[in-house]
Amino acid sequence: MPALVSFGLAALGLGNGLAMPNLNVWLTSVATAERRGQPLGALMSAILLGQFASLLLSQPLANALDLWGAFVTLGVVVAGLTLVTLPATVKRPRRTWRTRRSTFE
Repeated sequence: MPALVSFGLAALGLGNGLAMPNLNVWLTSVATAERRGQPLGALMSAILLGQFASLLLSQPLANALDLWGAFVTLGVVVAGLTLVTLPATVKRPRRTWRTRRSTFE
C-alpha cells in the first residue's frame, strides 16, 4: 500500500508540475494586458477553493465507505466527468498571430 500511495503522489506531482506553468502561460497569452489579473486570480481561487471543498466532501464519503472506496468512487466520478467534457477539448483551427511593430524603431 505505501508504494501505491507513493506512485499516486508522484503522478499527482508530475501532473501538477506540468499543468500549472502551462495554464499560467495560456491564460496570460489569451488575456489582454489590462485584464490579465482576472483569469489568473480565477485560476488560483478555483484551485484553493477546490482544495478546501475536497476536505468537506471527501471526509463524509470516507466515513460512509472506507478510504479505498472513497478514492475509487471519486476516481470513477472524475473519469466520467473527463469523458463528458472531452469533446469540448477537440482542437480548433489555430488563428494566426501577427507580430506588432516595435515602438523602438
